[in-house]
Amino acid sequence: MWIVEKVNHSLDFIKCLWYSGNMPTEKKQPMPDRGKSRKAGVVKEKEKAPREDTAARILSTATRLFAAQGYESTSTKDICETAGANIAALHYHFGSKENLYHRIIEQFATERLDFARKTLQPPRNIDDFKVRLELFLRQTLETMMLQKDILRLIQRDVEMSGLKSNKMYLSTLVKHAQKLWEFFDLAIGKGIVAADVKPSFATTFLMSTIIHQTSNDKLVREFSGHSLSDEKYRNDWIQQTLRIFLAGIIAK
Repeated sequence: MWIVEKVNHSLDFIKCLWYSGNMPTEKKQPMPDRGKSRKAGVVKEKEKAPREDTAARILSTATRLFAAQGYESTSTKDICETAGANIAALHYHFGSKENLYHRIIEQFATERLDFARKTLQPPRNIDDFKVRLELFLRQTLETMMLQKDILRLIQRDVEMSGLKSNKMYLSTLVKHAQKLWEFFDLAIGKGIVAADVKPSFATTFLMSTIIHQTSNDKLVREFSGHSLSDEKYRNDWIQQTLRIFLAGIIAK
């Protein structure tokens, strides 16, 4: 399994302003400038927004920096200056740089695990198996395309074999891959997948194919003119990948 093996070897997301005044008695009170009031309201809302979004800005900024520079080379000062926040805010929301790093992976991986659990239910028959596998493949592929920084961050972590989020990998990303493994195992038990197929190899093959394609999408675009960001090509890629993959594992 693309990440299980690494872990085993390393042991490891307005109130509008209103005009108030005394009611007029005889003379008519001038009407307030509503445009001005609305403008002031927008200003106040904008002033509030940065405070409300501080944690999210720190999280997204840290993700980009960790992916580009690595954990060790990224300081809390780098993160805060880029995010437009102070170090006290980082410690208030996350406690430390390491906790922030863990939060990034946990948030990403937990969402993937939840989806895998809902999608990869025991297949009832071959058609159900194919539908569930396509849903899993499509969602995993599109998520990786949308969150390339996190993918790079995880790959960098695995390659460095330090695995800062050891326990996080074991409890989320590894379980995500294990759900696919179990799905294949159940399909073998029901005679949907050939008995001589090893679930671990099927899982590694499919996950590695997804990771390789998303990681090299820019290179593929330069040489072939195709990109997974194009919906038609993405659909073709999913169907062709399933066609080739299933032709080799489905029981005859």
